[in-house]
Amino acid sequence: MPLFERIEGTADQAKQQVALSAPEATWSGVRYVGLLVLVSGSYFLAGKFGLQFASMHPSATVLWAPTGISIAAFLLGGYRVWPAIVAGAFLVNFSTTGAMVNSLEIAAGNLLEGLTGAFLVKRYADGSKAFLRPEFVIRYAVFAGLLATGISATVGVSVLCQDGLARWGDFGPVLLTWWLGDMLGALVLAPFLIILLGNRHNSLQPLETLELGGLLAGLSVVSVLVFGPASLAVFRGHEHAFMCFPFLMWAAFRFCPLETAGANLMFFGFATWGTLHGYGPYASGTQPPLALGSLVAIVGTTSLIVAAAVKQARSDKEELLSIHGLLRSILDKKTQDLNQALGTLNEETAKRAAEGRSLAETRELLGKLAETIPDVFWLFDAVEQKVLYVNPAFEAIWGRSSEILFKDSKAWLAAVHPEDKERAKKILELRAAWPEEGKCEVRYRIRRPDGEERWIHARAFVIRDEHGRVCRVAGLASDITQTKEEEDRSSKKR
Repeated sequence: MPLFERIEGTADQAKQQVALSAPEATWSGVRYVGLLVLVSGSYFLAGKFGLQFASMHPSATVLWAPTGISIAAFLLGGYRVWPAIVAGAFLVNFSTTGAMVNSLEIAAGNLLEGLTGAFLVKRYADGSKAFLRPEFVIRYAVFAGLLATGISATVGVSVLCQDGLARWGDFGPVLLTWWLGDMLGALVLAPFLIILLGNRHNSLQPLETLELGGLLAGLSVVSVLVFGPASLAVFRGHEHAFMCFPFLMWAAFRFCPLETAGANLMFFGFATWGTLHGYGPYASGTQPPLALGSLVAIVGTTSLIVAAAVKQARSDKEELLSIHGLLRSILDKKTQDLNQALGTLNEETAKRAAEGRSLAETRELLGKLAETIPDVFWLFDAVEQKVLYVNPAFEAIWGRSSEILFKDSKAWLAAVHPEDKERAKKILELRAAWPEEGKCEVRYRIRRPDGEERWIHARAFVIRDEHGRVCRVAGLASDITQTKEEEDRSSKKR
């Protein structure tokens, strides 16, 4: 079920929303060009930097960040950014080999890699939300990290060998190096960019900021010891590389996927720098890039899976708190008979939570209760800014379907009387307009599709996580039209 519902406007309003004026269209075009320039420039600079560390072949390196930029760009900016990927890839290869046709063919492989990875992640791993659930992290690693990167490596090395820029005898080692570089870009850089730019985040509390600073400082020190000059004298064994793993788990359990992805990126930077400069446990051996890449890919992906699992567990806990708060709020609102019935349900909810019942069972309980309540009650995710739940009473009071509210959580405002809009918006403006205790009550009018006007009494309260941050908002919206009319009649009699 949904919450408030987008209100369909008049034909003229719809046309105004769909049609862009000339200045708006121009500005949209400028922003699109700016996006292409930014993506293409970033791709080119990252590619030139990575090729400085090429060993097996001038065009193959274990440090290929452009793959991460490509996948992130397609997931966040859409498939329309393809010209930027082609341009960036072509310029990187052309400035390296000087062969135009060869560079275009390699650029086509890079484009196919990004498109394939983004398509599979959108289709099977929830797109830019892939790092919020553990099963989607695994799917991302398989589709974007393994399968898609193999396309670019196979196409690129085949083109080099076909055009005489590499020997067919070196096909395997060059392919492995190319594939590994692309894979690390997809598994280390792309997650950080996608989570940072494609998701909303809670701000850190002062103590959390201090803890995160200590975590990163500790990770830096251990990384320098393991992958720096000290490794030549003290930390020589391969097992010492896993000394960094506890810090990544610390980030996964204590913070969000963003901080975990950032810690992975830092770890990758130290490990790669040290290995390429002859330090650390992977600086010697027959295939140090493969060993290092395998370590980073496995450790980094594991930490992201753990972070997603912790994030999901926290979200389930917050939703349980929200549902319990709603039940308590409804309990305070109803008549004595209904209070007794709701009290029983509320006790049952607490009992189920104490017995460790599943979130699905609690949701089922709320759904059954929702069908008997004449008031609208709803749940809102304050971080993601999206509606989580609304009961069927919305359709009865507003006179419109509530499904569309999942796409636009502010759509209900379109039905509010123009004179009451600013007052009604207080429900959404948590920090700016709410009292310190985290509760808000407002009255406003709405207009149904049939022209009927109704008065609404809306109440909402916040749910906080263990750090005191607002994570959910729960509320009730009651139709008080009859009560308001009686109040008006009483005022006139006086």
